[in-house]
Amino acid sequence: MRKLIAILILCVSLCGCDKDSVCGDCCDGTLSVYPNMDIGDMRDMYAGEPVTVNRDAVIAGRVTANDISGNFYRTFIIEDATGAVEVRAGLYDLKNLFPEGRYVVVRAGGLTVSDYNGVLQIGLAPSGGRHQADYFGHRAVVDKYVVRGRLEEKIIPMTVRLDQLDDDMCGRLVRIEGVALKDGEAGTWVSADDFSSYSTRVFRSADGWEINVSTSKYASFAGERIPVGTVSLTGILMKETNYALRLRTIGDVEVD
Repeated sequence: MRKLIAILILCVSLCGCDKDSVCGDCCDGTLSVYPNMDIGDMRDMYAGEPVTVNRDAVIAGRVTANDISGNFYRTFIIEDATGAVEVRAGLYDLKNLFPEGRYVVVRAGGLTVSDYNGVLQIGLAPSGGRHQADYFGHRAVVDKYVVRGRLEEKIIPMTVRLDQLDDDMCGRLVRIEGVALKDGEAGTWVSADDFSSYSTRVFRSADGWEINVSTSKYASFAGERIPVGTVSLTGILMKETNYALRLRTIGDVEVD
């Protein structure tokens, strides 16, 4: 029943397009690509090593994150009711092709599923001994595997407490309320003495649970000061040493 509902929704999302729709040139009304697998089912395929999808699997979801602020690089993330996956597009300005809320279908047969920091990924077969799915890298390759549907409502983040976080949530858009910057942490998301590509700031809840926030030095808000006091944070959940969030824009930070 869950798959049937997803297919019916997608029919409306894709086949209802016309030249005057918000979808632009993404489909012509004759498209017949429908999901036959949930993202959660695809996660179940992964057992710690990159795996090739060897059948005509098709997944679909709505975009929750892209490169709009520079905190995500050449990738975008889609989510359905069962999970989320990072699509390794390998293009720049994905915010234009895949804005938040865009319904996306991925023809997954022959692609590789991997994971990084707990987030499921899909792309080409790894190269150079890497253990991550490789980038598509070219628009023609993206178009071969990825079909853009119309813009829909943005996914509402799942509000969870820090003690409720679970590995199966990784990749999903979550909201954490009532946390504050841990004592001793820097006052900006990235500072001049942070030499790695991503910097980590630790936030703590009133009952002592902690979560990291990972920020790229190339993010548009990297040098902005972190609000003092209690905040709510929205972002893509990952798992490094501890659970971590990656914000999409500075708008994902709300002062309580």
